[in-house]
Amino acid sequence: MADWCRDKAKSLAVQDIINRWKVLNKIFADEVIGRLSKVEYALPNGAMSDLRHLLAESQRLQNQAVRPLQSAVDEVKGTLNGIANALEKEVGGLQAARVGNKTPVRLERHDPNIVRGWNNAKKGLYGELISDEYMVNKGFNNLLPDNRRVRSLEDAPKGRGIDGIYGNPNPPPPYIVTETKFRTAVGEYVDSDGTLTRAKNVEGLLGNTKDGKQMSNRWIKNRLEKEIGDAQARKVEQSYESWLMIVGPDGKVETIYKLDQNAKVVGTVKI
Repeated sequence: MADWCRDKAKSLAVQDIINRWKVLNKIFADEVIGRLSKVEYALPNGAMSDLRHLLAESQRLQNQAVRPLQSAVDEVKGTLNGIANALEKEVGGLQAARVGNKTPVRLERHDPNIVRGWNNAKKGLYGELISDEYMVNKGFNNLLPDNRRVRSLEDAPKGRGIDGIYGNPNPPPPYIVTETKFRTAVGEYVDSDGTLTRAKNVEGLLGNTKDGKQMSNRWIKNRLEKEIGDAQARKVEQSYESWLMIVGPDGKVETIYKLDQNAKVVGTVKI
């Protein structure tokens, strides 16, 4: 239903209404006035004059209607998009409640000195657990199936897929795609699969692959269907924002970077 509302809002255009109005005026002129003029002698006095006046009035209003029509169309679009936002928020809440009914996994924050002694795979899992907890606590709905989520520090690293795909409770955008890096020291970061990366800047944490740079639109698109299925992937592709989340050794999300379609940093998200 939300998609239907957004599609209808996108399809509304003043010029389309004006064009249809012009067509109706032409039909009225050709098919009604044109044909009746041939038998005008059989019509009541003044009938043709009234019809021509109606046509002229319609054409005059048509020429003056663009501005008021635009205001009306904008109002309808706003209403439809508002309904879509409300529906998506409601669905997100229901899905979050459904997920919340499952057996919770307690996330314990560990002393940074203890974390320092872990292997990189465990640090990567810890970072992903922290970032997911942060998103869920902010009201985002994790769209990944259970078998693709990190549930504990004993899980096996899932490889270089997408770390997180979330429904946004306050769109736009309706979806958020995340990548998490766990910071071990200045310039050293661990990926969710345990890979250690040293970089001079944040963008250097995102590696190049055969599908393009990690977290670029192309890279994400080539993985969405595998992560959440074709139908859901098509919805996410239409409108999402990509975030790079940095988790520190104290078990807190330190910084969230917004990325553009080429995985370049374009801003930060307030924590």
